[in-house]
Amino acid sequence: MKRWLPHLALAALVTAAVLLAMRYAAPGSLDEGDTALRLVQAVGLVVLISGGLVGAIATRPGHAIRDLAIWIGIGLVLLAGYSLREDFATVGAHMIGNLVPARAQGEAGGAQTIRRHADGHFYIVAEIDGRPVLFMVDTGASMVALSRADAERAGIDTATLRFNLPIQTASGASSAAGVRLQSLRLGNLELRDVDAMVMIDGSQSLLGMSALNRLSGVEIRGDELVLRP
Repeated sequence: MKRWLPHLALAALVTAAVLLAMRYAAPGSLDEGDTALRLVQAVGLVVLISGGLVGAIATRPGHAIRDLAIWIGIGLVLLAGYSLREDFATVGAHMIGNLVPARAQGEAGGAQTIRRHADGHFYIVAEIDGRPVLFMVDTGASMVALSRADAERAGIDTATLRFNLPIQTASGASSAAGVRLQSLRLGNLELRDVDAMVMIDGSQSLLGMSALNRLSGVEIRGDELVLRP
């Protein structure tokens, strides 16, 4: 305990000196108790650690310098990681977008981007009232069109629907039932009260213009589809 007394005394003196300097250099900066307490803790910890290192260097210089270099390296890595956290987040989002093309990735300003699938189409996992549904983006479709299976997964009771709307699909003439989606979420974009229909046949749900027209812009940028709020 006695060998730590000089370090504790030094920590107290340096902390007091820093507090006095800040009091005169920046009046009012220490008015908040939490700020002063955090400063005391930080300065005291730094002085204690530095004092301990000085003592270790004096008694075991080889080990102390090695340990100091390791801790400095760790500190620099943590500092670099914190400074570049937003860049790392952006890179991670692009990696996820490449691995899972149907997952929309957010951009600045609220825009959402989707990577092109290997088959050349754009797909997006949207949420209908909180339930995920895989859509193929189709600017040629006038409305959002749900397959019967996807509609049921989204909580729509298809047994009560009237399939009396004639539609034309790639397979020929068919029919559909009109519905309204209370909430359709495309990544971070949410659309309310979206007109849609449930197809009596067909397995692929389509994200059509009844949703896309509600956005300020839909842009193809290379292999990315950008949805703007």
